[in-house]
Amino acid sequence: DCAGAACACEHQLGVEGRGPAHPFALAHGCGEVGCRRHAPCTPLVGQQARGEHALWFAVAKAGGIVVATMPLLRAGELQKVLDRAKVGIALCDVRLREELETAVGRVDHHDVKVMTFHGAGEEDELERRTATKPAGFDAVDTAADDVVLIAFTSGTTGNPKGTMHFHRDILAICDTYSASIV
Repeated sequence: DCAGAACACEHQLGVEGRGPAHPFALAHGCGEVGCRRHAPCTPLVGQQARGEHALWFAVAKAGGIVVATMPLLRAGELQKVLDRAKVGIALCDVRLREELETAVGRVDHHDVKVMTFHGAGEEDELERRTATKPAGFDAVDTAADDVVLIAFTSGTTGNPKGTMHFHRDILAICDTYSASIV
């Protein structure tokens, strides 16, 4: 018995293997730092390298809301996303930490915790936090109309605009596109 988009994507991704980048370990780590149902907790600031799909999946499995960003955004642009989505937890590729921390320093209305990944040793907070987590994780119960993703426009014509996507939207993508294309 599965809940929402996390369940469908688990089947489509064919989650295998074990280790700190395993989505179940990541989901435990996300939940441990406060990622919870209805919480915008993650701009995935990264280089779209290996394992970032697992982070997206882990946040959804923990019940959080993914706030996807791209590595080209700079502090001013990231700050607008953090403010508008009220992000509380930011998972960040260690190579892009400086820009994100500058953006976090400019956020006025709420606290943002930054956790890094793809680092070495102490720099990889996410790997350190998830290394000893169990192999299983029960997905947080979500509803079809719970938001799972907030995607922002680039903001090149002014302020970035966020679009909300619900679990049912992601399920439809998993059921249609990936079933026949991937």
